[in-house]
Amino acid sequence: MPWRTSILILFLLCSAGALGQPRLALDEHDNRIVLIGNGLIEQERLGCYLEARLMRHALDHSIICRNLGWSGDTVWGDARPAGFQNPAGVDRLIKDAAEMKPSIIFVGYGSVESFDGDAGLPRFKEGYDALLDRLEKLTPTLVLLSPAIQENDPERNSDLERYTAAIGDIAAKRKLPFVDLFHPLADFKSKHPDIRLTSNGITLNDCGYWLVGEATERQLALDQAAFRGEITTGKGGTKIQLIEQSLPASPCPCKDLAVKAGHPISVPNLARGQWTLMDDGHEITTADAAKWAAGVTIPLESDRKLAEKFRQVIVASEKLFYRRSRPFNDHPRHFTYIDKDYPLYDAQLAEQDKVIAALRHPVVHEFELIQKETSKP
Repeated sequence: MPWRTSILILFLLCSAGALGQPRLALDEHDNRIVLIGNGLIEQERLGCYLEARLMRHALDHSIICRNLGWSGDTVWGDARPAGFQNPAGVDRLIKDAAEMKPSIIFVGYGSVESFDGDAGLPRFKEGYDALLDRLEKLTPTLVLLSPAIQENDPERNSDLERYTAAIGDIAAKRKLPFVDLFHPLADFKSKHPDIRLTSNGITLNDCGYWLVGEATERQLALDQAAFRGEITTGKGGTKIQLIEQSLPASPCPCKDLAVKAGHPISVPNLARGQWTLMDDGHEITTADAAKWAAGVTIPLESDRKLAEKFRQVIVASEKLFYRRSRPFNDHPRHFTYIDKDYPLYDAQLAEQDKVIAALRHPVVHEFELIQKETSKP
């Protein structure tokens, strides 16, 4: 008679987040995440490593992300021009954000302002607080991001570190989640000096943004991928059904960095000996019973491909939103018909949101664990 048990087959890789800071909960029925800031945010839309990390969670709830970053922008909205039915500066930022009906806003400023050094810190803090006062009227759930590092510029990094500390202090005062991007990127660079994190010393490349996504997910204490599983054991061996709690993260794009991909699963109470995990007749890995009880990492290439497809669809969506929201739509020659274009963009974005929602759910895996016969002496 086979026995069956339902268990959680993974040691959760759940971070505690920064000590004492609020945890971000994606448990609203309708999560609408808006990203605002300078080039750190705007250029993130080209790879969407951060959005993909956020949107792989809370599968019982909807999540939509919209990127309103603007290169060169500051907490005073200096880079945002007036245009078709749009004011300039912070007023434009608030108007654009309000139209998205956000439930969560990620705020990424500080790198442009840091060029003013120590002398500019008091004005920056005042401007940041004033911006947050207005954003909190749209939603109380704000997440503050620090600036990133610059490569090969110690003087600039000294300023950026001070502005990172200032944003952390503002977050603590307001009891808001804070994500320190500066120090994880700096630590990574010190350990891997030959790996480039930027394309020009300032703008992060895919590797840099992958690390941004990882640091954000970890510091906000979002649960990492876990499996719900059912094990059925009988004379023919052990069958395992794995249902992943969320998609894995997209594969690391750092070509010079060996990142071991896979998922640790634990199968207790196996008979002593060697056990081989089979997937549709193909041998995946072999380990003894003690190692299976402790946890064995198995690769799930299909999940990695699905996670990468998921990210690429989000990139396509952000490209579409960029065309809907950017300043070439503000040119006076467009004013006679641009208002008719917005409903077309919105309809396309709604369809893209449906595709993303469908891809958010991971696949079910069926494996068989078979005991290897020991050779007789």
